[in-house]
Amino acid sequence: MKRTFYTIYLWVYIFFDFVGILLLVIPLSLLLNPFDKMQKLSGKLMLKMGASLINVMPEWRVKIFGKELYDGKEARVFVCNHQSFLDMPLQAKLPYNFKWVSKVELFSVPIMGWFMRLTKQLSINRGKSSAKDLLNQAVPMLENGISICIFPEGTRTRNQELLPFKKGAFLLAKEAGVKIQPMVIDGTFNLNQPDDWRFNDRGELQLHILEEIDPQDFTTVEELMNVTYLMIKERLEQIRIRSFENAKSTLIA
Repeated sequence: MKRTFYTIYLWVYIFFDFVGILLLVIPLSLLLNPFDKMQKLSGKLMLKMGASLINVMPEWRVKIFGKELYDGKEARVFVCNHQSFLDMPLQAKLPYNFKWVSKVELFSVPIMGWFMRLTKQLSINRGKSSAKDLLNQAVPMLENGISICIFPEGTRTRNQELLPFKKGAFLLAKEAGVKIQPMVIDGTFNLNQPDDWRFNDRGELQLHILEEIDPQDFTTVEELMNVTYLMIKERLEQIRIRSFENAKSTLIA
C-alpha cells in the first residue's frame, strides 16, 4: 500500500514538475536563443527539475562520493553505468552543467521530448552514422565548456550486471581531446527497475565519481573503452561487497 501511494505521488509530481518547468523554459529558451545557442540556462533548469524528483521522496537516501576529483572547470565526457530511469535525476544532483546523450526515440515523447529539444540535449540514432552524428552535436558543446554524459551500455541493465560498452563515448573523447570522467551508480535499480512503472518507497542511491582518464594515454579507442569498463566494473563490485558486509553486520547486531 505504501509503495503504491509513493508511486502515484511521484508520478503526479513528475507530471506537474515537467509541465511547470516547461512553461518556464519555452519562453526563456526562445528569448535567450540568440545569446545562448547551447541553452546553458535552460539546461540548468532541467537539472534542477531532475534533482527535485529525488528530493521529494523522504526515505530515499543519496550518497555522492568523489566530488573532489572533478571541480567542473573543464568540460569532460561523463561515462556512467545505467540501471534505472532514476539515474538521470540522481546525476542532476551533481554541481555541474552538462548535457545528456539519449536515444532519438525519447525526443518524440510528449512533454519530456519537447523539454529535451528545448534544452539542447543530444540525440543519437543507433545506426551506421550514429558516431558521426554524436561528434557533430557534442564537439561544439565540449568546446563551449559543457560536459557530455553518456551511458555507454546503450540501455538499462535488466539484472544489475554491467553490459558491454559501445564505442561512441570513447571516440568522442579521443576526437575532441577531452578527458573522461567515469561515474558509477548503484541503488537506483532497487528503487525503480526497467520496464516497471512502480517505485520503491525506501532505499539508498549512490553515485561515485572516479579518477579521470586522459584519452591521450591510449593508442586506440578500444583500449580506452576497455580500461574505463574495468574501472567501473571494479567499483561496482566493491560497492556491492561493502553493502553485503554492512547488511550482514546489521543482522548480527
